[in-house]
Amino acid sequence: MSAAPAQGAIFRDLTRATKFQKKFQLPPDFSDVLKDFTREVLRDQPTDIYAYGASYFKKVALEAEGLEEVPPPEGAIGRKQLSAEERQEMDSLQNKMIDAFAEEDYDKTAKLHSHVIKRVLGSAGMSPDQTLFLISNCGNNLHLLDGSIDYERFVTDNIIYIYFFMNTNHIFQQPSHDSTETVHGLVRDELVAQLTSLMQQDDDSATGRLLLEAYYQCLKRAPIQLTKRDITLLTAEAIVSGDNFISIAEEASRAFPLLQHSYIFEAFQTQWDEGKI
Repeated sequence: MSAAPAQGAIFRDLTRATKFQKKFQLPPDFSDVLKDFTREVLRDQPTDIYAYGASYFKKVALEAEGLEEVPPPEGAIGRKQLSAEERQEMDSLQNKMIDAFAEEDYDKTAKLHSHVIKRVLGSAGMSPDQTLFLISNCGNNLHLLDGSIDYERFVTDNIIYIYFFMNTNHIFQQPSHDSTETVHGLVRDELVAQLTSLMQQDDDSATGRLLLEAYYQCLKRAPIQLTKRDITLLTAEAIVSGDNFISIAEEASRAFPLLQHSYIFEAFQTQWDEGKI
């Protein structure tokens, strides 16, 4: 049996390995960059951290180069190069929309709930379906504690669609009211039963209520595999009490028409992305 290596030999081996290992240094300002990103994540509570991170660092990189992010070349307006006049119109519209939301922000929190946002958009001439589509896009601006939305980022993220709707008066397809209509393979009663059962599993005290964030987590693990747009729309449109709870029965009964709209909106988004609208 061979003797165990002396402690001194072990120490020499370890220090030798350390001596010849390649030493890496963190990039300049790395700590500050992570601190800034962490602060924004904690403030915004994004539902999709990967998409949020990609958008955040893209914006930071563009700002560092003294550039502005140009809206993606998608949809009827995005397909063509916007003229200087059109871009000026869109910038002006963006500022006006943010100001209009700010007027409703009596507590100066920089956040509003979806019913207020829809009211402001409606006052600006947008249809209920158009406003609901925009709400379904607010996943990265939605605060899960109380369901409020960061309205400045909401406008910034959606300005190309707002500009499009106000210049085209696009009309969305209307959901069917046929009793045999399905969403995710379920008719209305089946969907209500499945969502009710799912939420009741988290209602340990049998109160018939869940915190909004718990509702969101239920939707994420639903066996019908809801899309990000589905989950965003259901969460943002939930009726939230003053103590941030939702009613299980109420939200289960409201889900079917919202998911019908979500399906229509996703079809619109696909056509937009393909430049067919």
